[in-house]
Amino acid sequence: MTMPSVEEIRTKRLVLRAFERTDAPDVFQACSNPVLGTNAGWPPHTCIEDSLAYIEEIVPLGCVWAVCEKLDGPDASQGPVIGSIGLIPDPSRQNEPDALLLGYWLAEPYWNRGYTTEAAQAVIDWAWKRTDVRLITTSHYLFNDASRRVIEKCGFVYTHTAAWPSDCPDEPDQDAMWYELVRP
Repeated sequence: MTMPSVEEIRTKRLVLRAFERTDAPDVFQACSNPVLGTNAGWPPHTCIEDSLAYIEEIVPLGCVWAVCEKLDGPDASQGPVIGSIGLIPDPSRQNEPDALLLGYWLAEPYWNRGYTTEAAQAVIDWAWKRTDVRLITTSHYLFNDASRRVIEKCGFVYTHTAAWPSDCPDEPDQDAMWYELVRP
């Protein structure tokens, strides 16, 4: 499946837009937090180059948006990057080109505000309208209840639990709960 280019998506409180190299300091500020990395399964960023690598190497894998908080005002401008959300080809379903994997992270100061659910629902709606994807999958580690709640609020259905390799050196694989959302 050919992925369309990232289009700006506006929700009530967020602006989802394409990443730019100039977003690296915002990404670093969020992703240097070890709690965020642990929840997402990757090591915390230790330098700005880690954040640039994310923008240059991970973002192009699919449709990946920078999540920005919408600022008050008549022009509804956007604040700094506070997270990322995207759809990439699901690596566990290589023989199913119409299956995409939803992934996301949000800077810790913005947790528990409903932002991730708002962004996820907007991206799912976008996928149904702009792609021919048949299935969206996602997962969370067993200990990540906040991510579980996002997934459940978006209507995903649990399918199985499986070990997921950690990208963190010296960290064991973790069990992850996997979910699916079938095109309505």
